[in-house]
Amino acid sequence: MTRRTLGTVKVMMVLGAVAAAACSAPPASDGTVEARRSALEGDAGKPGGAGAGGSAGSGGTMGGAGTTGLSGRGAPPGRGGGPSGTGGGGGIPAVFLQISAPPSVYETQSSTIKGFLQATNPSQPINDVTVTITLTGSVALQPVFMGGGPSAPFVCTPPAVSPGAATVVCHTDTFVAFAQFVVPFTATAAGTITSSVTVTSGGGPLASDTRPITVLKADSADLYTYGYAPGSVFVGFPASVSFYVYNAGPLTATGVSRKLGM
Repeated sequence: MTRRTLGTVKVMMVLGAVAAAACSAPPASDGTVEARRSALEGDAGKPGGAGAGGSAGSGGTMGGAGTTGLSGRGAPPGRGGGPSGTGGGGGIPAVFLQISAPPSVYETQSSTIKGFLQATNPSQPINDVTVTITLTGSVALQPVFMGGGPSAPFVCTPPAVSPGAATVVCHTDTFVAFAQFVVPFTATAAGTITSSVTVTSGGGPLASDTRPITVLKADSADLYTYGYAPGSVFVGFPASVSFYVYNAGPLTATGVSRKLGM
């Protein structure tokens, strides 16, 4: 009994000395003693928490001080390592612009450029949005239609034609959700047409797309035929077959004949 009592007294004296040393230890470099206090509370070995604005610690021998970023190698306050750009503020564009255009067309042949515009955050309206569509080269531009979604409708100007270019400007006071537009055009000479679409808000750029369209010289017609016929018929009952000829251009085909044999 005497040996056990003495052993217990020695253990209590050692723990008392450790506690006294911890309380009398000099403060850390930032004026706190959080690391030592956490060790006495039995948090050793736990991963450090997240520092204010920082990332989670990697778990050291003196964990549990994530709020100050001292132990567990937690990030110091104000030095967060999280991803930026959330909420549209760190590189996320306000709108998404997609353009569909033919890589090549024939001269004198009508074609279209199609566009799709979408707000990346439909709950946050974008004010004073302007879409400018410009085609440069030997081209004739027809009126442009643009609309769709719950936004205020885009109002497009008639094509403004200048030597070697044609421009249409579409504008809306408030843009949310999405909008689509179709640009009809006809190339008037072989060469290259450049399509340029820019989107701005209050004069500031939001998105843009520029691409070339090759214009080929029209030197032939493109004819093909197709038809329909019943798979079976009854004896004595009338039946019919239908055949059609189509010209995909670009030139008009002359002297065309179609022969059908039964």
